[in-house]
Amino acid sequence: MKKEYKSSLVRLAAFFESSRNAWKKRCLKYQIEKRELLIQIRDIKRSKDAWKAECINLRIEIGELKGQKTN
Repeated sequence: MKKEYKSSLVRLAAFFESSRNAWKKRCLKYQIEKRELLIQIRDIKRSKDAWKAECINLRIEIGELKGQKTN
């Protein structure tokens, strides 16, 4: 069953074009937001890994200092 429109083809074409452009604009906005969030996740992971490494190093250092103190 083919859909019949009452509006003129010129109006329909303009409406469909504006609808498509709005969809593309929305899609681009979400792609940019996704990219920004992925970058933020990457940066947070790097920061977490750096803090974790520092924590491990400090625990090792504390253990060594405690070992020296007991000797």
